[in-house]
Amino acid sequence: MSVINPQRIAIIRRNRLGDMICTLPLIHALRNRFPQTEILVVSDSAGCELARWSPEVSQVHLFKNFFLKFLNPWMNKSSLKGADLVIAAKGGFDRGVAKVVCASGSPIRIGFDPHSPSAYYSHPIPLPDYEHQIKTLFRLLLPLGIEEPQEYCFNLTIPSVDSSFLNWGCGSDKKKILITLTCNRGQYWPLENYFQLIDRLEKMGGIQVGVMKRPEETLSMEITERLRSKGVALFEPSSLAVVANLLKSADGFISPEGGLVHLAACTETPTVVLWRPDGVIQKWGSKSKTHLDLQPSCGIENLSVDAMLDQIQGHFL
Repeated sequence: MSVINPQRIAIIRRNRLGDMICTLPLIHALRNRFPQTEILVVSDSAGCELARWSPEVSQVHLFKNFFLKFLNPWMNKSSLKGADLVIAAKGGFDRGVAKVVCASGSPIRIGFDPHSPSAYYSHPIPLPDYEHQIKTLFRLLLPLGIEEPQEYCFNLTIPSVDSSFLNWGCGSDKKKILITLTCNRGQYWPLENYFQLIDRLEKMGGIQVGVMKRPEETLSMEITERLRSKGVALFEPSSLAVVANLLKSADGFISPEGGLVHLAACTETPTVVLWRPDGVIQKWGSKSKTHLDLQPSCGIENLSVDAMLDQIQGHFL
């Protein structure tokens, strides 16, 4: 390795919220190995916001993604200027990202590539086996002599927000259970089951239920009124910081698989995760010990309310 102590490391991580969270252990390992080095993250908008919460990241730049893909290497070149080590934090070979890394001109360029020698990377890494995304990403650090740790670190400093609704259930000793209807499709739990579950939880006593949805999602007026008539707190978070603070305030979280589940792992919120039949827990499941994955062989849509309630009671009630 020609660069023993790089002055500037750039990490390119595209895609969604969960992808960036799975990259946090890699960033933490780099910071431990190079405590004085500037670490830059280049990502899409959701990843950028999360990367700014990492105390181990020095700078964050938005990845410029154009309709004419051939422009991307040149339009992102300025963000990578001065980096003497660039890592394509992708779980496989991505030619578009590889071209951006190559155009950076960095002397050390690491990424997955089925070909060796590589047209793009100075240190191509063979395509990984079928394994968890975090484990895969640590293969990218092998040329630096950094090995995968026994435990992963998801170090985030979540900004506080001035939102009165974060005090839901304030002044009572009720347990706060947060449910998200995001990604609730046919292959997930039916909406009517959620209503029955909320009824059962409310009748148990000592529980305050909250339902979270994205502002751009449409819940019909009838559904909204049904939720409010049950005394359910209905949230439409305006930012990722609000979502994170809501998760921190909850005693339990129920959600389909996805980025919010990984965020709940960062806030250490006990979570019941609903997986569709073809969901790959071994690759994308949360590494949190406070999470319970449900993927019944009959399909999550066929899981009864009684069975779901049993799982919840055994996990965080």
